[in-house]
Amino acid sequence: MIIALAVSVITAVATELPPAIKAIGLILAIAWGADVVRTITHYGIGTGVPSIGMLALGMGMVGAFAGMSMSGFFPTGAGSYAGVLIGVALVAIGGLIYGLVTVKIIKMEIPVLIRGLAELCTAGALVVINASSMLAGTWHLDAVLGSVVASGWIAVIFILSAMGMLHPYNACLGPDERRGRTLTLSVEIGAILCIILGINLVFVDPVDGSLLILVSLIIWIASYVSFVKACMREAYETVGTGLIKTLG
Repeated sequence: MIIALAVSVITAVATELPPAIKAIGLILAIAWGADVVRTITHYGIGTGVPSIGMLALGMGMVGAFAGMSMSGFFPTGAGSYAGVLIGVALVAIGGLIYGLVTVKIIKMEIPVLIRGLAELCTAGALVVINASSMLAGTWHLDAVLGSVVASGWIAVIFILSAMGMLHPYNACLGPDERRGRTLTLSVEIGAILCIILGINLVFVDPVDGSLLILVSLIIWIASYVSFVKACMREAYETVGTGLIKTLG
Protein backbone atom coordinates (compact mmCIF):
# COMPACT_ATOMS: atom_id res chain seq x y z
CA MET A 1 0.00 0.00 0.00
CA ILE A 2 2.75 2.46 0.98
CA ILE A 3 4.75 1.70 -2.17
CA ALA A 4 1.67 2.04 -4.40
CA LEU A 5 0.70 5.33 -2.72
CA ALA A 6 4.19 6.81 -2.95
CA VAL A 7 4.79 5.83 -6.58
CA SER A 8 1.33 6.81 -7.83
CA VAL A 9 1.51 10.20 -6.07
CA ILE A 10 4.90 10.93 -7.63
CA THR A 11 3.76 9.94 -11.11
CA ALA A 12 0.51 11.88 -10.64
CA VAL A 13 2.07 15.24 -9.77
CA ALA A 14 5.26 15.04 -11.87
CA THR A 15 3.90 16.04 -15.28
CA GLU A 16 7.38 15.95 -16.81
CA LEU A 17 7.53 12.16 -16.50
CA PRO A 18 6.84 10.24 -19.73
CA PRO A 19 3.50 8.40 -19.96
CA ALA A 20 5.31 5.03 -19.94
CA ILE A 21 6.53 5.81 -16.41
CA LYS A 22 3.16 7.17 -15.34
CA ALA A 23 1.65 3.86 -16.40
CA ILE A 24 3.52 2.18 -13.54
CA GLY A 25 1.89 4.51 -11.02
CA LEU A 26 -1.53 4.03 -12.59
CA ILE A 27 -1.27 0.23 -12.54
CA LEU A 28 -0.02 0.22 -8.94
CA ALA A 29 -2.95 2.43 -7.89
CA ILE A 30 -5.40 0.02 -9.55
CA ALA A 31 -3.74 -2.96 -7.85
CA TRP A 32 -3.90 -1.11 -4.52
CA GLY A 33 -7.62 -0.54 -5.02
CA ALA A 34 -8.13 -4.20 -5.92
CA ASP A 35 -6.31 -5.25 -2.76
CA VAL A 36 -8.54 -2.98 -0.65
CA VAL A 37 -11.66 -4.45 -2.28
CA ARG A 38 -10.32 -7.93 -1.56
CA THR A 39 -9.76 -7.06 2.11
CA ILE A 40 -13.23 -5.58 2.55
CA THR A 41 -15.05 -8.36 0.72
CA HIS A 42 -13.48 -11.03 2.90
CA TYR A 43 -16.28 -10.05 5.28
CA GLY A 44 -18.83 -11.28 2.75
CA ILE A 45 -20.60 -8.16 1.49
CA GLY A 46 -21.42 -9.92 -1.80
CA THR A 47 -23.19 -7.64 -4.28
CA GLY A 48 -21.95 -4.66 -2.29
CA VAL A 49 -18.58 -5.01 -4.02
CA PRO A 50 -19.63 -3.06 -7.14
CA SER A 51 -21.60 -0.62 -4.99
CA ILE A 52 -18.77 0.46 -2.70
CA GLY A 53 -16.30 0.45 -5.56
CA MET A 54 -18.34 2.57 -7.96
CA LEU A 55 -19.24 5.08 -5.25
CA ALA A 56 -15.65 5.24 -4.01
CA LEU A 57 -14.27 5.61 -7.54
CA GLY A 58 -16.86 8.30 -8.25
CA MET A 59 -15.73 10.18 -5.15
CA GLY A 60 -12.14 9.74 -6.28
CA MET A 61 -12.97 11.23 -9.66
CA VAL A 62 -14.71 14.25 -8.14
CA GLY A 63 -11.79 14.78 -5.78
CA ALA A 64 -9.28 14.45 -8.61
CA PHE A 65 -10.97 17.18 -10.63
CA ALA A 66 -11.35 19.34 -7.53
CA GLY A 67 -7.61 19.03 -6.91
CA MET A 68 -6.81 19.87 -10.53
CA SER A 69 -8.98 22.98 -10.31
CA MET A 70 -7.11 24.13 -7.18
CA SER A 71 -3.77 24.25 -8.96
CA GLY A 72 -4.58 27.75 -10.23
CA PHE A 73 -4.69 29.10 -6.68
CA PHE A 74 -1.04 28.26 -6.05
CA PRO A 75 2.19 29.67 -7.52
CA THR A 76 3.63 28.04 -10.59
CA GLY A 77 6.38 25.47 -10.17
CA ALA A 78 6.57 23.08 -7.26
CA GLY A 79 3.93 25.02 -5.34
CA SER A 80 1.27 24.24 -7.93
CA TYR A 81 1.48 20.56 -6.94
CA ALA A 82 -0.30 21.52 -3.73
CA GLY A 83 -3.68 21.70 -5.46
CA VAL A 84 -3.56 18.10 -6.65
CA LEU A 85 -2.24 16.87 -3.30
CA ILE A 86 -5.00 18.73 -1.45
CA GLY A 87 -7.56 17.12 -3.76
CA VAL A 88 -6.19 13.66 -2.97
CA ALA A 89 -6.23 14.47 0.76
CA LEU A 90 -9.85 15.65 0.57
CA VAL A 91 -10.80 12.43 -1.18
CA ALA A 92 -9.18 10.41 1.61
CA ILE A 93 -11.10 12.41 4.22
CA GLY A 94 -14.33 11.99 2.24
CA GLY A 95 -13.80 8.22 2.08
CA LEU A 96 -13.15 8.19 5.82
CA ILE A 97 -16.41 10.00 6.48
CA TYR A 98 -18.21 7.69 4.08
CA GLY A 99 -16.84 4.71 5.99
CA LEU A 100 -17.81 6.18 9.37
CA VAL A 101 -21.38 6.78 8.20
CA THR A 102 -21.57 3.24 6.81
CA VAL A 103 -20.28 1.61 9.99
CA LYS A 104 -21.67 3.88 12.70
CA ILE A 105 -25.02 4.92 11.23
CA ILE A 106 -25.94 2.24 8.68
CA LYS A 107 -24.44 -0.34 11.07
CA MET A 108 -22.47 -2.44 8.61
CA GLU A 109 -20.25 -4.31 11.05
CA ILE A 110 -17.10 -4.48 8.94
CA PRO A 111 -14.07 -3.33 10.97
CA VAL A 112 -11.86 -2.58 7.95
CA LEU A 113 -14.53 -0.62 6.05
CA ILE A 114 -13.62 2.83 7.38
CA ARG A 115 -9.96 2.62 6.46
CA GLY A 116 -10.74 0.61 3.34
CA LEU A 117 -13.07 3.22 1.85
CA ALA A 118 -10.56 5.99 2.55
CA GLU A 119 -7.88 3.99 0.71
CA LEU A 120 -10.21 3.03 -2.13
CA CYS A 121 -11.26 6.64 -2.76
CA THR A 122 -7.62 7.75 -2.69
CA ALA A 123 -6.58 5.04 -5.14
CA GLY A 124 -9.42 6.05 -7.45
CA ALA A 125 -8.34 9.70 -7.40
CA LEU A 126 -4.75 8.79 -8.20
CA VAL A 127 -5.85 6.59 -11.11
CA VAL A 128 -7.87 9.45 -12.60
CA ILE A 129 -5.07 12.00 -12.14
CA ASN A 130 -2.44 9.70 -13.64
CA ALA A 131 -4.58 8.71 -16.60
CA SER A 132 -5.66 12.30 -17.25
CA SER A 133 -2.11 13.63 -17.16
CA MET A 134 -1.02 10.85 -19.53
CA LEU A 135 -3.51 12.02 -22.16
CA ALA A 136 -3.38 15.77 -21.56
CA GLY A 137 0.32 16.03 -20.73
CA THR A 138 -0.62 17.92 -17.57
CA TRP A 139 -3.12 17.79 -14.72
CA HIS A 140 -4.22 21.43 -15.15
CA LEU A 141 -7.98 21.42 -15.38
CA ASP A 142 -8.43 23.35 -18.64
CA ALA A 143 -6.27 20.92 -20.60
CA VAL A 144 -7.83 17.88 -18.93
CA LEU A 145 -11.38 19.06 -19.63
CA GLY A 146 -10.58 19.27 -23.33
CA SER A 147 -8.42 16.18 -23.77
CA VAL A 148 -10.10 13.82 -21.33
CA VAL A 149 -13.63 14.93 -20.44
CA ALA A 150 -14.96 16.55 -23.62
CA SER A 151 -13.43 13.78 -25.73
CA GLY A 152 -15.23 11.09 -23.72
CA TRP A 153 -12.05 9.35 -22.55
CA ILE A 154 -13.08 9.90 -18.95
CA ALA A 155 -15.72 7.17 -19.44
CA VAL A 156 -13.09 4.70 -20.63
CA ILE A 157 -10.87 5.57 -17.67
CA PHE A 158 -13.75 5.16 -15.22
CA ILE A 159 -14.97 1.84 -16.61
CA LEU A 160 -11.60 0.10 -16.95
CA SER A 161 -10.16 1.39 -13.68
CA ALA A 162 -13.35 0.31 -11.90
CA MET A 163 -13.08 -3.09 -13.56
CA GLY A 164 -9.45 -3.35 -12.52
CA MET A 165 -10.36 -2.71 -8.88
CA LEU A 166 -13.67 -4.59 -8.61
CA HIS A 167 -13.48 -7.50 -11.03
CA PRO A 168 -10.37 -9.42 -9.86
CA TYR A 169 -11.73 -10.60 -6.52
CA ASN A 170 -15.09 -11.58 -8.01
CA ALA A 171 -13.30 -13.44 -10.82
CA CYS A 172 -11.06 -15.34 -8.40
CA LEU A 173 -13.74 -15.82 -5.73
CA GLY A 174 -13.80 -19.17 -4.00
CA PRO A 175 -12.05 -21.17 -1.29
CA ASP A 176 -8.84 -21.23 -3.36
CA GLU A 177 -8.69 -17.44 -3.85
CA ARG A 178 -5.13 -16.21 -3.40
CA ARG A 179 -3.91 -12.64 -3.10
CA GLY A 180 -1.10 -12.99 -5.65
CA ARG A 181 -3.35 -14.41 -8.35
CA THR A 182 -6.09 -11.86 -7.69
CA LEU A 183 -3.73 -8.88 -7.89
CA THR A 184 -2.08 -10.26 -11.02
CA LEU A 185 -5.46 -9.98 -12.71
CA SER A 186 -5.78 -6.35 -11.58
CA VAL A 187 -2.35 -5.58 -13.05
CA GLU A 188 -3.47 -7.17 -16.31
CA ILE A 189 -6.57 -4.98 -16.52
CA GLY A 190 -4.56 -1.88 -15.60
CA ALA A 191 -2.15 -2.67 -18.44
CA ILE A 192 -5.08 -2.96 -20.86
CA LEU A 193 -6.22 0.53 -19.86
CA CYS A 194 -2.70 1.87 -20.47
CA ILE A 195 -2.53 0.20 -23.89
CA ILE A 196 -5.79 1.86 -24.90
CA LEU A 197 -4.58 5.24 -23.62
CA GLY A 198 -1.37 4.70 -25.59
CA ILE A 199 -3.29 4.06 -28.81
CA ASN A 200 -4.98 7.43 -28.38
CA LEU A 201 -1.74 9.16 -27.40
CA VAL A 202 0.20 7.87 -30.40
CA PHE A 203 -1.80 10.24 -32.65
CA VAL A 204 -0.69 13.20 -30.52
CA ASP A 205 2.88 12.18 -29.68
CA PRO A 206 4.04 9.13 -31.66
CA VAL A 207 7.15 8.53 -29.53
CA ASP A 208 5.51 8.75 -26.09
CA GLY A 209 2.45 6.88 -27.35
CA SER A 210 4.53 4.06 -28.81
CA LEU A 211 6.64 3.73 -25.65
CA LEU A 212 3.48 3.62 -23.54
CA ILE A 213 1.99 0.88 -25.71
CA LEU A 214 5.25 -1.11 -25.64
CA VAL A 215 5.72 -0.95 -21.85
CA SER A 216 2.04 -1.66 -21.19
CA LEU A 217 2.03 -4.55 -23.65
CA ILE A 218 5.03 -6.14 -21.92
CA ILE A 219 3.30 -5.79 -18.54
CA TRP A 220 0.06 -7.20 -19.96
CA ILE A 221 1.73 -10.24 -21.55
CA ALA A 222 3.72 -11.00 -18.39
CA SER A 223 0.67 -10.68 -16.13
CA TYR A 224 -1.60 -12.60 -18.50
CA VAL A 225 0.78 -15.54 -18.77
CA SER A 226 1.40 -15.49 -15.02
CA PHE A 227 -2.34 -15.44 -14.26
CA VAL A 228 -3.21 -18.26 -16.66
CA LYS A 229 -0.36 -20.45 -15.41
CA ALA A 230 -1.40 -19.80 -11.79
CA CYS A 231 -4.99 -20.76 -12.59
CA MET A 232 -3.94 -23.98 -14.31
CA ARG A 233 -1.51 -24.87 -11.53
CA GLU A 234 -3.89 -24.15 -8.66
CA ALA A 235 -7.21 -25.29 -10.10
CA TYR A 236 -8.56 -28.75 -9.38
CA GLU A 237 -9.03 -29.37 -13.09
CA THR A 238 -8.61 -27.32 -16.27
CA VAL A 239 -10.21 -27.78 -19.67
CA GLY A 240 -8.25 -26.73 -22.77
CA THR A 241 -9.94 -24.11 -24.95
CA GLY A 242 -7.32 -23.64 -27.64
CA LEU A 243 -5.30 -20.51 -26.93
CA ILE A 244 -4.97 -21.00 -23.16
CA LYS A 245 -4.16 -24.70 -23.55
CA THR A 246 -0.84 -23.84 -25.23
CA LEU A 247 0.31 -22.03 -22.07
CA GLY A 248 0.10 -25.12 -19.90
